[in-house]
Amino acid sequence: MIIVLEIALCDDDKAELETIRAMIENHCKKIHLQVIISKFENGCDLLKSPKKFHAIFLDIQMEQLDGIQTAVEIRKKDKHTKIIYVTNFSNYQTDAFTVRAFGYIVKPVSCKQICDQIDDIIAYSYQESQRVTYTFNTNAGIKTIDTKDIYYFESYNHKTKVQCKNIAYIISDSVINIFDKFK
Repeated sequence: MIIVLEIALCDDDKAELETIRAMIENHCKKIHLQVIISKFENGCDLLKSPKKFHAIFLDIQMEQLDGIQTAVEIRKKDKHTKIIYVTNFSNYQTDAFTVRAFGYIVKPVSCKQICDQIDDIIAYSYQESQRVTYTFNTNAGIKTIDTKDIYYFESYNHKTKVQCKNIAYIISDSVINIFDKFK
């Protein structure tokens, strides 16, 4: 669960940065959530930041490095940060979703749009924190398996088959011993 929400704002329009910052801070104050907001005026400066963000509100048309290319570079290192595009142009939606954008807002932004995005970031982050995995020594080596990907266990010849979404693993242990790990 998020205790402190870390957000980056990246837009070459200083007034827009300040507007979105105020909306986010006001909403987080209302829902009693601490927020740390870092502001950047271009994609290059954002990419230089050593911080890991829960979400990035990112303009598309900027000098030096546009928002799509900035997101491509972010995704090379980080697949989990939620990227919300905030732009004057609706025609970049297809490009935006090639880098797995979390949201897309066409300017002028409304407080409701920003608040809805913050609420979704919190909900998805909570859901991701509830993920449960187990690590087993399998016929394919040591594997960490998300419990939601396990379909069933099957016991045979003092071994256990773990049938997952896309693959089956063989574990040299009994079903009882495996189930003990789940307690």
